[in-house]
Amino acid sequence: MRYVALPVPILLALLVLAQLPIPVAASTVRLLDLPEGYIPLGVVLVGGQVWVASYTYGAVSRVDFASGTVEHYYIEGEPDTDYTWMFTDLAVDASGRLWIASQSGRLVVFDPVSKEFAVVLEGVEGISTLCYCLGRLWFPVPGKLYYYNPATGEVGFYPFSTPWATYGSAVCGGGSVWFTDTVNGRVYAFNISTYSFRVFTGFNRPVGVYYLDGYVYVAENVRSVDPGTPAIAVLDVGSGSVSRVPVRGSPYGVVAFKVLTATVVAYSSSGEDPYLSRGIGIVSGGSVTFFNITVPAVYKLVYDAEAGAIYFTFYGSASGVGQFSEPPQVGEYLLPSSATIAVAVNTYPTTVAYQTSLSLEANATTVFVGDAVEFTAVLRYANGTKAGQPVGAGKPIKLYVNGTEVAEGVTDVNGSWRYVHVFNDAGIYVVKAVFEGGTFSPYYSASSSSELVVEVREHVAPTPPTPAPPTAALYVSVLVATAVATAAVSVYLAKRGVAG
Repeated sequence: MRYVALPVPILLALLVLAQLPIPVAASTVRLLDLPEGYIPLGVVLVGGQVWVASYTYGAVSRVDFASGTVEHYYIEGEPDTDYTWMFTDLAVDASGRLWIASQSGRLVVFDPVSKEFAVVLEGVEGISTLCYCLGRLWFPVPGKLYYYNPATGEVGFYPFSTPWATYGSAVCGGGSVWFTDTVNGRVYAFNISTYSFRVFTGFNRPVGVYYLDGYVYVAENVRSVDPGTPAIAVLDVGSGSVSRVPVRGSPYGVVAFKVLTATVVAYSSSGEDPYLSRGIGIVSGGSVTFFNITVPAVYKLVYDAEAGAIYFTFYGSASGVGQFSEPPQVGEYLLPSSATIAVAVNTYPTTVAYQTSLSLEANATTVFVGDAVEFTAVLRYANGTKAGQPVGAGKPIKLYVNGTEVAEGVTDVNGSWRYVHVFNDAGIYVVKAVFEGGTFSPYYSASSSSELVVEVREHVAPTPPTPAPPTAALYVSVLVATAVATAAVSVYLAKRGVAG
């Protein structure tokens, strides 16, 4: 457990501040209502345009505050009134496409240019939130953090230990994917480089999460029946220390941004009192300002730096999208409050579902220059009930000769990969196969084969044999053969009456 240690003057000032009532200020707000029955949740910016996804109707909508118009696009061509799709969140990839989380277990993409939908993944346990990070879409479901690569279509997941959970939001920051577990009071960080998780426990109903400059800001959605106080929790990623800034309402979404050199944190509130605790809160310079908006509960939000505005979704007795453009007061960097949280920080590697072993064989290990050698690599399970059995198709294997990669391929259905290599120079060669592991639903550990030594020899022209000198036995055999031949001729001539 780690705690925040603040200088005494700052601590005293914050203690005084904590006793003061939170000021309520007027705000500049524009609202665009959606038709009855819409439940807008996810909200993003694409090229300066505001897009929202609706839990109902299977719809995404483009909201134009300049003209006051809203355009709807439906995955079924018309409003889906059977809650088939249940869109819950939006993310934008590098090409400007919208990726939609669907609690029906589907990952959906929408192209704002062609206005076309496509379902790229189905059959995943309900997806409630997602984010785009380092070229992939990431979305947590109980016990698994899934990814989808739009460029290759690759999909997989990294398992982690968790009780039954509900995930509030996900965000990319600092080389990690951050997401909250509302039920169990946890914030998770998955490091994409090291394939490891960190879990921070001890939060009160964490829903929204946002990363900026080494800090993670967490919206603690505390209500009257819950323990604790509504707050924005501030996590110092470097030290792991966490503290709270008490706020009004029940924080839901959160976003952090810079105004000049100041860090400003804005949060949406879905408070129980519509006239006092529903709206937008601004935390800056150690102070909190709350802007009440007399609409149903305010949920997710996004910051538009170019327009200097915050866009948010709301729904309840009415639904729609709002634009909040009150300039926040610029102060110092956000300071933690004196109310620290006892937060346990645990770091653990990705659970390896399967250990692997890799073997390598060659059809010959002593050959001549120019000869071809066939190598066969077989990838097998090394643990569990499948130990010793071949791993299936699609696992990439690399072949190294004297430390240099010479080929790469994938295993067949029998876990095998074959490659023929021609050795063009004489010498001694060390050959090894490598499987680098990774997530192939589920995760497989890396493994390497034993080294094979191949000797390649030069071709040597054969030396013609030297004739052997005549021997005594040879002379005798020649004399005998001559005598026999002479006798045979004499008998032949005698029979013919020819004198010898």
